[in-house]
Amino acid sequence: VCKPINKGGRRFSMLAPLAGVTGQDAKPYTSEWLPVGAGAFLQLTLSLTRVTGTLSVIVETLNDPATDAPRFCGSFAQTNMAGSVKASMVCDAFVRVVATPGAGAGQSADWTITGDAILSGAQ
Repeated sequence: VCKPINKGGRRFSMLAPLAGVTGQDAKPYTSEWLPVGAGAFLQLTLSLTRVTGTLSVIVETLNDPATDAPRFCGSFAQTNMAGSVKASMVCDAFVRVVATPGAGAGQSADWTITGDAILSGAQ
């Protein structure tokens, strides 16, 4: 997550990348909690360069990783082919990504999530 940028009356942070894995197998992946700014509007793109089987990717959010329980923030459409999937969502102060491969042998994927966090209150 980069420092906030002010441009055209909008304040945003680039999420480049928010998360990603090369060679993910059947084991689920959970990223670290990343600060994005409370009330940020996330405009995200999941890019898959390789996938065998299926991949389900969700975003969780909370205000304080030390005290709060995670809650569902949004998801990308489950996919079984290379390409891009877009999603938009509003989050609390922190987000993390959970990527879960489908059931069955031979699941694998190479993927990244990029995008912007549009922050409330231009400064």
